[in-house]
Amino acid sequence: MPYLVVSKVSICSQLWFRWIPKLRDFETATSHMQFVVLHAEKDKMNIQEGYKIDEPDIFVPWDIDEQTLTQKLNGHDFKHVTAGYYTISCTSLNGLCCMLGFHFEPRKNGNLNELEFFRTDYNDLEKSFNNFQSHFEKEFGKPTSEANGNEGYKNYAWKFESVQIVHYVFDRFGPEEHMRIKKIKKDESTTTPTSRRADSAKRNDNTFKKLWFRLTGK
Repeated sequence: MPYLVVSKVSICSQLWFRWIPKLRDFETATSHMQFVVLHAEKDKMNIQEGYKIDEPDIFVPWDIDEQTLTQKLNGHDFKHVTAGYYTISCTSLNGLCCMLGFHFEPRKNGNLNELEFFRTDYNDLEKSFNNFQSHFEKEFGKPTSEANGNEGYKNYAWKFESVQIVHYVFDRFGPEEHMRIKKIKKDESTTTPTSRRADSAKRNDNTFKKLWFRLTGK
């Protein structure tokens, strides 16, 4: 009888030691999963504060001046295309690879108020459109509104308190995809004879509002 007891204890001990590594692996995996979830929640983008680029690892706040932007992009092969407009090849929104354009208003001595997402190759417009739409929906949720657009594509729009996002195809000299994020000012400056910057900003915002109305009817 004692022999049987010892055997049972021995068997239980062997089983226990076999399970310990698995339990440790499970605890490690659970710990990693918790870290990933917490990390993802921590890194959730607040688009009303600015835009997070993953590669290179840069956060670009709204309303910064050109000097601040160039300091952030320094060493990352950005291009100064023209006054108030810069571009960079980057990755963001968890794997979206494209060109990103930074627009300043006014163009001279202005502040960052619009981001333009585009590609250098549009051989497959449908693939490009679906790719942009998928990444934006995963980050910002379903569009606030949608409507029938050009060339069989939908017009999509997201509206936040101080930011608007639009995605559509515009037929100018053929189908042209537009994916943009714009910072909207709550209060427009009153135009005066000495305030050409305010007047220019107001004209540009009015143009964007007309586009927004055309896309959303609101």
